[in-house]
Amino acid sequence: ASSQCDSLGSAYSESRNDVKVARSRNKFGMTSKKAAFTLAEGATHVAQSAKPRRAAFTLAEVLITLGIIGVVAALTLPTLISNYQKRVYVTQLKKSVSVLSQGFTTMMGHDGVTELKDTEAFSGISGSTGCGSSNILTDNCRSIREGLQNVFSGIQFVPCDETQIKELNGSNHGGTKSGTCIEFPDGSEIFSSGFLKNPSSHTHPTGGLIGEIFIDINGSKNPNTWGRDVFWLVIANNGTVYGMSSQPGAELYGMPIYWRTTNDRDFKCIVDRGGYGCAGRVLEEDAMNY
Repeated sequence: ASSQCDSLGSAYSESRNDVKVARSRNKFGMTSKKAAFTLAEGATHVAQSAKPRRAAFTLAEVLITLGIIGVVAALTLPTLISNYQKRVYVTQLKKSVSVLSQGFTTMMGHDGVTELKDTEAFSGISGSTGCGSSNILTDNCRSIREGLQNVFSGIQFVPCDETQIKELNGSNHGGTKSGTCIEFPDGSEIFSSGFLKNPSSHTHPTGGLIGEIFIDINGSKNPNTWGRDVFWLVIANNGTVYGMSSQPGAELYGMPIYWRTTNDRDFKCIVDRGGYGCAGRVLEEDAMNY
């Protein structure tokens, strides 16, 4: 009996040792296919956790997005450019009007008078027709020519380049630049003018109309179009410059051509007509709303 017990004890001890060895081998993947598979599965899982997949746009999605951006840009960019250019024209027109008004005010100040008709420049005009682009270089207009040079520094009297002026509706019936132009240092130019020795007979608080000007605010650059870069201005006897078809301008001119109320479509400043009265509208609205 004792011998049997020793044999059983020895067998049990060996069995336990075998189990320990088997477990140890299983732990390090050295035995069954199942243990090896478990290691491979675990190793794969660890690799996936170490480098997680990140979401990204596909090439097709990127191309579609770029296409949408291109379509939106094509639809909106021309409008943005047009609005920007209109703002530039408005700013240039306001600057020109300010420069002209300040110059005529300075002319009166130099002579100590309150009306342009009493300045040496205007009172010295010879003849009854006044001075303009066709005769401003003659002796009859010497006084106004020199007077303008005294108050507008850097201006030059040069031959006009015969540029065709377009109407606002795009037609080529807006006249041409002819005779003598007055170029300003900022690039603007007066291509037609009329300076009178005496103001018009129309009664007005400003003392009446004593001159008018056609001005291209950016010189010979395009578009050379009435209502865009070409405008009609009038000069009051008190030195103030107004846009033609403004309310004061219409009153000075003695005609019902105020742009808001006139029935004359060429002076109403609408895109399907001439655009001759747009200076009044632009200066009043501080915008080019057409």
